Amino acid sequence: MSIRRSPVTPIEIDLKPAVRQAVDDIVNFLSIWYPVEIIDKTEAALAITGEWLKRIDGFHDHDDFSNLVRDFLLYVQSSGERSRVSDQIAYFFSGFMPTYGAACIFIGMVADRRPWSEVQAFMHTLSYGGAKRYVQTFDWAGGKQKAQAEVDAWLNILKEQVRTLDAAVADAPVQLAFAPPESPPTVTDVPVRVVPPVSAPAAGGAAAEAAATESIAARLGMILLRIGGILLLPLLLSGDTPQRDQSKTLTIPEDKPDASAQTNTTNNECQAQIEDNQKNGADCEMDGYMLMEQTLQYKRLVNPPKGKGLDGLFEKLAPNNQPDPMPQMVVKPKPGKLIFLPPESKPPKPAYDFTASAEKRAAATTYPKFVVFEAKHISKQFGENDAKGITQEAKNRLGRTCDGKQMGEPWTEKRIPQALKRQDPKNLAVRQSKTNEITEAGYARWIFVCLPGPTSNAQVTRLYVLIDVVGSGMDLESTPPKARKQPSGGAL
Repeated sequence: MSIRRSPVTPIEIDLKPAVRQAVDDIVNFLSIWYPVEIIDKTEAALAITGEWLKRIDGFHDHDDFSNLVRDFLLYVQSSGERSRVSDQIAYFFSGFMPTYGAACIFIGMVADRRPWSEVQAFMHTLSYGGAKRYVQTFDWAGGKQKAQAEVDAWLNILKEQVRTLDAAVADAPVQLAFAPPESPPTVTDVPVRVVPPVSAPAAGGAAAEAAATESIAARLGMILLRIGGILLLPLLLSGDTPQRDQSKTLTIPEDKPDASAQTNTTNNECQAQIEDNQKNGADCEMDGYMLMEQTLQYKRLVNPPKGKGLDGLFEKLAPNNQPDPMPQMVVKPKPGKLIFLPPESKPPKPAYDFTASAEKRAAATTYPKFVVFEAKHISKQFGENDAKGITQEAKNRLGRTCDGKQMGEPWTEKRIPQALKRQDPKNLAVRQSKTNEITEAGYARWIFVCLPGPTSNAQVTRLYVLIDVVGSGMDLESTPPKARKQPSGGAL
């Protein structure tokens, strides 16, 4: 039997919470594709944590490592697409920012279009004396190479453990062992995690279960293969003479516009607002995915769309009645309060056992097996007890389409198979099987709303609200569909 050895880095005592959280996040990530029993048996999450930790030099409040691991996994799940998360990773790995926490704050300020005076003040707190000169003379080409090399190193560590997991799934005689370090590692005292296993097929025996697991696991390999180069967008002050294509830069506005220029900038401002809204919407989607997967223990069936379509389609991992109760406070993706509307429909509830009546049995207390998910970012401030106002505002944000109101039953029924096809365009049999399973089991429709936190509580930076469309009595079916465009030619 061959033994694959992977040394583990000893962990400082005061970093245990961050490392423990990182291990949990990696287990949750891998459990989308592999059974938790195999992850624990191979100790893949521990190996990845130890190897990634060795590559990190500095920490900020001892939470940088867990935040970096969480965001890197989101970057992998998005197949390496450019986003706010990827910008944060690039600005840290390139060496532009000294810690990942600083990179997150910096990119957040740029995304919020903070003026240069505020950005410069923040950089001064990090001992960047000549902040403007630092920005203008930074080696962006060299930084991109450095960032790419670090991303590749992290991916190679992940790929190595994926190969170990694949071998374990195939029941190959491969085990993961750890070479004893010079001093006893403390990462091994991580407590048992409450992570549900990937649901097994209903029938077909061990061979069918193994084949299904291998098929699911293969998708992770495809995602890793699709990840290309990470983008490091150079920083440009709006008053600087453009030396680069501004569509490939991050821009920080100067504090005072040029008073001598009398131009109509209405369209430019509208375009900037549209871009901000799109970015906020994408960030809200990713926050929702993290809550569904890591807090409520769901598995994604599709990735977020690049254009129109379902924002999310999820399947509950066993046990179906956990977490019970649904958490009220969350620390990820940002410290916030999780609210479910209406409160009386908050799962787990027997009402979500949609098949109990047809099967003539008592309804089980459960979460819905399948959830159709739509994310909406709302900048308007609401009190956490203003259920009516939040629900009405969320309804107002739903679009009217040729298939009726967004998240209405006709709209949803049509888009479930479309979303599954988008995720797996070549495997018709698998898509049809999953569509039938969703139809037979039933599904809930949840609107996920990202709101700013209440001004009365500085510790709660976000309100995350899940609204059950049916439970809230939201009428989406009476809105008439938008008229379809008739083809030109005069035919009536």
